[in-house]
Amino acid sequence: MTVEKPHVEAPAELVEVGRVTRPHGVRGEVRVELYNEASSVLADNAGITIRDARGRARRYPIQSARPVKAAWLVVFSGVETREAADALRGATLWVPKDALPELGEDEFYWHEIEGAEAVDETGGVLGVVERVTYTSVDVLELRLKDGREVMVPAVEDFVVAIDRAARRVVVRDIDLLF
Repeated sequence: MTVEKPHVEAPAELVEVGRVTRPHGVRGEVRVELYNEASSVLADNAGITIRDARGRARRYPIQSARPVKAAWLVVFSGVETREAADALRGATLWVPKDALPELGEDEFYWHEIEGAEAVDETGGVLGVVERVTYTSVDVLELRLKDGREVMVPAVEDFVVAIDRAARRVVVRDIDLLF
């Protein structure tokens, strides 16, 4: 008997899109929170790579996915009991980058600017975008050259431009945030 290992893409090919919060019901359905609540990535993909807390990854085909308030209810193939669903609690969901929809000119995916150079309006290097988080707006967490950290709301008062291709973010007036 040959057991085929599920194919799991290399991390560089994947983008984290959400996490499993808890089981829903007794038949293996799980509640998933996507980082972008408006995303239809679960409905548009045949499978998702799931990484557990130990970093182990496995690709799961999606049997069904339906949106509910602020989340999705998903049934993954092979997850048929509440116990199996509970084992996925806290796991992160990943999709191939090429599965993400194209963006408009003024839009960006977080992974496109995490690690990007942060510069001021004169082009002077300030530091790097360490991560992007969301409160009521996207927030860029910058690590400045002097080691300080600053959280910059991604609003036009502070973020002048985001160049996804050049991986550069132009910010202004960050001294107001200290």
